[in-house]
Amino acid sequence: MTGAFASHIGRIETLNETIHPMRMAQAAAMLGLGREAADTLSGEGTALPPLFHLFFTNNTSDAGALNPDGHEKLGGFMPDVTSAGPFEGKPVVRRMWAAGDISFDGHLRVGEMARRTSTITSIEEKKGSTGPLIFVNVERVIEAASGRVTEKRTIVYREPPATTAIAPKARICRGRMACSIISPGTLMPSSCSGFPPSPGMVTASIMMLITAARMRAIPIWSPPG
Repeated sequence: MTGAFASHIGRIETLNETIHPMRMAQAAAMLGLGREAADTLSGEGTALPPLFHLFFTNNTSDAGALNPDGHEKLGGFMPDVTSAGPFEGKPVVRRMWAAGDISFDGHLRVGEMARRTSTITSIEEKKGSTGPLIFVNVERVIEAASGRVTEKRTIVYREPPATTAIAPKARICRGRMACSIISPGTLMPSSCSGFPPSPGMVTASIMMLITAARMRAIPIWSPPG
């Protein structure tokens, strides 16, 4: 889009972090994978299973720099949509997950230094049936010596709900896992929207994958040959 947020297109944020074995062991313990799996996953040079990259290269933000929803306050990397446009002057907007996909090229491995490069690729303002919408598209590339993970995320900002509104009931996507394999090396999130890419979502997504795998009696993960 042109106008208020055009200067944010192309904005880049980078962060480096070592894929530490202790973090992998802690993730395995949190997910209840068992001691053997924790020891295997935390071994030097072990390939990260799909989605485990989400435990790494995340910003460390002070609690005072967070919004009530747990995300960083706007105005840093992500544009402050309350400063102009349809939300100008409104202190709170709803941030929601609109769409995304993840592709894998090679394997990130324990012990490697990973570098995340996030780029705002486009910002679009639209009018929906419930009011104005601002879509922010972000590409996140996490690279290490042995592989690369590329994410494309679409975040939508909406007007805050009316104070008298009744929270909708949680909707369960039946017949779909959190991510479905659509081609070799590619995962596509399910059609459910409204979930921001928070640590809670990361854990829930991985847990759903593990549960689905167990229900189908198929391996959750096996080291690449």
